[in-house]
Amino acid sequence: GEFGGKGDAVDLPILYFLAQKTGRPVKIVMTYSGKLSASNPAHPTVITIKSGVKRDGRITARKIRAVHASGGYGALKSNTSLATWHYAGGQYRIAHADVEFMQIYTNTVPGGYYRSPGAVATAFAVDCHTDIIAKEIKMDPAEFRMKNFLEEGEPDAVGQPLQDVRFREVLQGALDAVGWKKPKKRNHGRGIALSGRHISGGDTGVILSAEADGSYLIISPSIDQGSGTHTILRQLVADRMKVGIDQVRVLIGDTDTAPRDGGMRASRMTYVAGNAMVKACDQLREKLLDQAARMLECRADEIDFDDGRFSLRQDRGQQVALRRVLAHSTEPLKVTVYEDYRAPDEVSYICAQVAEVEVDPDTGAVKLHRMVTAHDVGTIINPTAHQGQIDGAALMGVGQGLMEEIVMDQGRVTNNNLGDYKLPSVADLFELKTVLVASVGGVGPHNAKPIGEFANNAPPAAIANAVAGAVR
Repeated sequence: GEFGGKGDAVDLPILYFLAQKTGRPVKIVMTYSGKLSASNPAHPTVITIKSGVKRDGRITARKIRAVHASGGYGALKSNTSLATWHYAGGQYRIAHADVEFMQIYTNTVPGGYYRSPGAVATAFAVDCHTDIIAKEIKMDPAEFRMKNFLEEGEPDAVGQPLQDVRFREVLQGALDAVGWKKPKKRNHGRGIALSGRHISGGDTGVILSAEADGSYLIISPSIDQGSGTHTILRQLVADRMKVGIDQVRVLIGDTDTAPRDGGMRASRMTYVAGNAMVKACDQLREKLLDQAARMLECRADEIDFDDGRFSLRQDRGQQVALRRVLAHSTEPLKVTVYEDYRAPDEVSYICAQVAEVEVDPDTGAVKLHRMVTAHDVGTIINPTAHQGQIDGAALMGVGQGLMEEIVMDQGRVTNNNLGDYKLPSVADLFELKTVLVASVGGVGPHNAKPIGEFANNAPPAAIANAVAGAVR
C-alpha cells in the first residue's frame, strides 16, 4: 500500500541519473530510519477558524487561515496549496466565507501526499470548531450539525453548488448505530466528526482483447497498490462479457505496450479505469457480435451472448461458440480505450463517524472503545475490498489521532524508528461498526462511489470531541 507516499519523486531522480550514467538497472533501498528521516510525511498544519453564528444556531460567516509547513526544496511541491480548501467550510451552509490556504517553506522534511492530503487537518479543525460552537450556544452537537447542513443544489463555502447531497442521512445512520441519546458512563464521551470529499478525474486507458482460448486479456497501465483495482477490472469484464472471472487475466503494461495513466491517486481508479473498462467491453462485444452475425447469417441485434456462446434469440439451436468466432475473425479482436475523465467537483460524498472513548481522570489516558463509521455508497462492486478500505482507513485515522507523531528538532527527525514512532497494532484494535447508506449518484460503473479516502480523515476529530465530552 502506498497511499500517496510514493506519489512524489523523493529518490527517483537519483535513480534515473545513476541508471542513465551507468546504463544498468539501479535500486535504492531505504531503511525505516532513512524513510522516516528523509521521505515525505504529511504536512504539519496550523489552521485558525473564526465563525459568526446566529443565536438560533445558524452559521452565517467563517474566516479560515490554513498554513502548511511544507518543508524545504521546491521540487516536491506539486501544488501551491493542498486541495482541502474545497472543504474548508465542511458540510455546512456558510453564506460569507474568507478562506486562505498557504504552503510555507520550512526547515523540515518536505511534506507530501498521504491518503487524502491535508484532509485530516482540515476535518480536525472544522469539526472540533463545530463542537466548540455547539457547546457555546448550548445546543446538542448532532442537532447543530443537522441545522446547518447544506441541502441539495446549495453552494459550499467556496461557491461550488453540490448535488446528490446525503449529509443528513449518513450522519443519522451513524447516530442511530451508536445510540447517540443513550446515557453515558462516568468518564466516557461520544464525539462526532464528518469528512466530505469529491472524486478526482484525469486520464487513463485500457486494452482488452479476446484470446483464442475464449478468455479475455486486459493490459492495464494502472498499478494495483493494494486496493484491488485489477480484481475490479476483471469483475467488470466478467460481468459484461458473461464469463467467469477466472477467464479474465490482467497484465500490467508499460509505456511501450499500454495507454497512459495519470496515476493511482485521489480515489479515482474505479471511476476512471472502471468506466474505461466498461467502454472497452462494449466496443469489443460489438465486434464479436458482428463476426457472429456473419457466421449465423443474421443481424447482430438478433443474437444473444452468454457463457461464451452466441445464439439466435428466436432459435436457440443455432449457435456458435466464442472460440469459433475468434478463429473465423479476419482481424484481431482487440480494442484500446483512452479517456480523460472530468473530476465532478459538484458531487461531494460523505463519511460520518462517532467515537466512544473513556478517559482516566487520574492520568488522562484515553481508551477508544468504539467507532461507528457511516458512508454514502452506491453499487459496491467488490464488498471485501470495499470493507477493507474502510477498516484500514479507520485504523489509520485512529493512529493519527492517538499515537502517531513525527518529532522534529532543528529540522531533524528525532524518532526515526518504529520503536519511537508508534503505529497501531493488534493490541490497539477497537470495536468498529460500519453503516452503509445506499443511494444513487455514483459516477463510477454501475453507480459505484469512491471509498478509499474517507474513513481516515475524521477519526482524530471524533476522538477529540469525545474526549472533550468525557472530561466536562
